[in-house]
Amino acid sequence: MQFSPFNKPFKEDIDAWAEKLLYVSECLDGWLKVQRAWMYLQPIFDSADILKQLPTEGKKFRLVDSKWRQTMARVHTNGAALAACSQEGLLEIWNNANADLDMVQKGLDDYLETKRGAFARFYFLSNDELLEILSQTKDPLRVQPFLTKVFEAMKSLTFTPKLSATHMLSKEGETIVFVNEVVTKNKNVEVWMTEVEKAMVNGIREVIKIGVETYQEMDRCEWVLAQPGQVVLNSSQVHWTAEVEGAIKEASLSDYFKKLADQLMDLVRLVRGDISKLQRMSIGALVVIDVHAKDTIEKMAQDNITDCMSFEWISQLRYYWEMDDRDEENLWVRMVQTPFPYGYEYLGNSFRLVITPLTDTWWCLVFLLYFIFCLVYYYLRKSLFIFGLL
Repeated sequence: MQFSPFNKPFKEDIDAWAEKLLYVSECLDGWLKVQRAWMYLQPIFDSADILKQLPTEGKKFRLVDSKWRQTMARVHTNGAALAACSQEGLLEIWNNANADLDMVQKGLDDYLETKRGAFARFYFLSNDELLEILSQTKDPLRVQPFLTKVFEAMKSLTFTPKLSATHMLSKEGETIVFVNEVVTKNKNVEVWMTEVEKAMVNGIREVIKIGVETYQEMDRCEWVLAQPGQVVLNSSQVHWTAEVEGAIKEASLSDYFKKLADQLMDLVRLVRGDISKLQRMSIGALVVIDVHAKDTIEKMAQDNITDCMSFEWISQLRYYWEMDDRDEENLWVRMVQTPFPYGYEYLGNSFRLVITPLTDTWWCLVFLLYFIFCLVYYYLRKSLFIFGLL
């Protein structure tokens, strides 16, 4: 109508209505934007813990919340759209509210980034999931549903009445005892979750150490049934590595091959017996490893390997329980000449994929790339230090 050649008698009314409707449209756009932000932030700032940790943002949100509720109460009383949206100063209120909510959102994002910086595994969680945890910092049990996203195989923690974590449980129902209790009382969630991570590492290291030490003291089948799945695989590989190197030095690989075949048949008979589902999974994974170990020794015996430094042997994934540079015994994995410290990440009790020659080649490539990276990093830092750039 504004551009009609016949609007001259009504031009003033048309321009007034156009200006009013444009104002109403801008008010509605600002209103809806405030509503979306308010609906997202309102449940967050209803939490006393979040308000305590974000006092400035909480104050800004409360001011916006007050204006929002006043306006909505007025609209509820008089629902005429034109009258409600054409009030003088309403657009400025929404513009200011949106600016304040943007600042609140930025402060909230910075706060979440700080928490993720303190405990990097929080990057595995979405903002909503992390906020749900942080909004209940006094209740560590609220973290339980998100543990599987933070730790690969950890489903839950066992807490004492004083809310100290003592055990971790896998999705399969396996239980690992922490060496030391993790105290959660009066601690921020990122602090005690970091302690849970350390407790996981120490707990896995301890059970692997026990597994390595008790392997030769017990019958192998009894030992397999008594150990967690991760311990069965790693500790048995430590002794397999030592036994292979002993057989190479004594030129008795053929005899050792027969021993491995007998051990494999013992596991087959064991898995056919009356054992638990958890034990059956451990044995199934160990059978996959043992079949590959037996095939490796058979080929080495056929090639008449007599040197522990021969490529046929050092190209295998080898496990060693030995002293490190901190005078502590730890698990090390080697392939060719590249040593790699075991990370002690809890992996639970799960099946293993069949190991093929392609798998061995892939592992060899990974270790080679890791060795090259470490070498380049070392000489780069050394060069920067020499030239005074570090």
